[in-house]
Amino acid sequence: MAGTDTTSISIAFFLWELSRRPDIVKRLRSELDDVMSNPKVLPDISTLNELSYLNAFMKEGKWTVVIFPRMNLLNYDCPGLRLYTAAPSLLERVVPSSTSKHSDEIFDMMGYALPPGTIVATQAWSMHRDPSVFPFPDTFLPERWLESSSTTQDDLSRMASHMMPFGAGTRVCGGQNLALMMLKLTVVAFVQNFDIRAPAETNERSMEIKDSFVRRFFIR
Repeated sequence: MAGTDTTSISIAFFLWELSRRPDIVKRLRSELDDVMSNPKVLPDISTLNELSYLNAFMKEGKWTVVIFPRMNLLNYDCPGLRLYTAAPSLLERVVPSSTSKHSDEIFDMMGYALPPGTIVATQAWSMHRDPSVFPFPDTFLPERWLESSSTTQDDLSRMASHMMPFGAGTRVCGGQNLALMMLKLTVVAFVQNFDIRAPAETNERSMEIKDSFVRRFFIR
């Protein structure tokens, strides 16, 4: 089901990050305490969207605007998937044959001539780690998404334009809305109700990101 396997992967890496960053946990809890008198009762998503550091944590990877017409989530700040995008590699497409009578017609993509049959692709891994856009790209740094004297609105917009954890355009991931809500609510629930620790055998090596697609076969 869309937005489940990939979401669980991102949650695992978010918790790994929290297990070794007590500074982030402390700041998240301080902010959440102001809106959660009972840690077992999650606030409305619209309330969570107003929390600047929580949203910065989630944006450390991804920001966009989506609309849930029946759920009052206009301008919903989407969770962060810059470092921990669940599908960061190439999603290949093939330039189709021309539909015109000129079979040798070349497809023009922003000034690049692409003949039919050419395999084209882009991928999130490199875009999300471009040091000219994201200083210290391999560091999980929520503060980069907070406007400050060193980070302007133009900087934030530039970073946002380089994010594509769910793809882009008409073929964007159909499960993104489910994934986004699950990520934010799960992180809040864990931060407020658990002390997050990783087992001794969990380390940089065991958490090294390995990119692959998994195909499931369902047997009735």
